[in-house]
Amino acid sequence: GERGDLDEAIEVLTGSVAATAAGSPERPGRLNNLANGLRRRYERDGRASDAEEATAAYRAGQELGLEMATEAAMRCGLNWGDWSLRRRDWAQAHESYGAARVAAASLLGQHLARRDVETWLSAVGDMPAQAAYARCRTDEPGAAAVWLEWGRARVLSDTLDRARLMHLAASRPALIGRYRQAAARLNADERDWRSPGYDVLAPSAGGST
Repeated sequence: GERGDLDEAIEVLTGSVAATAAGSPERPGRLNNLANGLRRRYERDGRASDAEEATAAYRAGQELGLEMATEAAMRCGLNWGDWSLRRRDWAQAHESYGAARVAAASLLGQHLARRDVETWLSAVGDMPAQAAYARCRTDEPGAAAVWLEWGRARVLSDTLDRARLMHLAASRPALIGRYRQAAARLNADERDWRSPGYDVLAPSAGGST
């Protein structure tokens, strides 16, 4: 809780971004961490420059993450979107949640093992409802409905996929074994080159880590 500790953390995080190559898959996660630190200092001191720099870091991390580190892109979007919602910055909420949905769809399509799907569905959490609320605040009920239906569709798709796999496990146990091995290899390859992007300074109230 010391101001000096926060300033030092932001200095270190700024240095970590500066030391990371522009094309490195580690960069989006580090931009997300820096944005979280700047955001926390803005919420403490109210300096406009911190809010501007945090927004720029979230945006850069999300855009770059969609190219090379999908997990970090989604974390950037969720953190930025939640923060935008609290500040009632609806335009930034639309931007951040929109890109986060692209990242979420990609992750849910790539991670075939049950535990990975559950992990990403949990991470998405209340995003559809929050994004829908932001759309309602800008008088876009149609876009809000699309968001809510997207959230419901993700859950329904997961339920149907689980039912298919249970049927396959009962009728073709050898085939389901091969499927799970292939899914494990795919997920291992994914983890090998994508940045995990864990938040060093995760928002303390309702933020995504």
